[in-house]
Amino acid sequence: MFVKPSKSLFTLAAITLSLCAAQTARAALTIIDFNAQKNTAHLSPTASADTNNFSYTSYGTNYASNGFTFRNSHNSNDAFLSWSTNSLFNADHNGATLAVNYGHTSTTISQNNGNLFSLRSLDLADVYNGLGETRGGAVRLDFTTLAGTSSEIVNLSTTSGLHTFLLNKKNLLSFSVTGIDTQGEGWLQMDNVKVFGTGIAGTVPEAATWLMMLTGFACAGGALRRREQLVLAAH
Repeated sequence: MFVKPSKSLFTLAAITLSLCAAQTARAALTIIDFNAQKNTAHLSPTASADTNNFSYTSYGTNYASNGFTFRNSHNSNDAFLSWSTNSLFNADHNGATLAVNYGHTSTTISQNNGNLFSLRSLDLADVYNGLGETRGGAVRLDFTTLAGTSSEIVNLSTTSGLHTFLLNKKNLLSFSVTGIDTQGEGWLQMDNVKVFGTGIAGTVPEAATWLMMLTGFACAGGALRRREQLVLAAH
């Protein structure tokens, strides 16, 4: 016999779906692309090509964006820089990158609220975008979780432009990027850092899980409803 779901069951289902939506929103993908800091001021046409390429905006040891902070290990007011959009050194000609201004330094990325997060991928290039005396090079990535720190080495391509490294690292406290021999001195630039922030990423239940939960609630609600009918019939 068909049992009409009670009003309380609909309320419970609505709450469950709301929790599902909230959890999904908490794990939304964030792309940090540094484009808000791009320097579009072109130098005079009479300026030399060399001067034009070296036009940039500098930052200190910290750079904050989208709830994350990038910290460079060099104690200087120009530890980071962004090349101007018309510089051949800029690996993102339609926007900006975050470039490390001092060789063999580490840039550590963490979420401002201290929560765990996941890193999907990031783009890297050498600081002069393949136009300097050397090209490519090795970069060390360190991933810190509650269990400790692990490392891996990635190698930049010898061609110019940004190169994407798919990492899929979950539940990170932080991660760091260190140029080993990029551009001969460990300089590099990064862009399009794709992260899942706020909370422990990767814990959002699958749709099938939510369906099982709702089915369980429905069965429990139906049983309670039948019990109520039996009690009424007995009286």
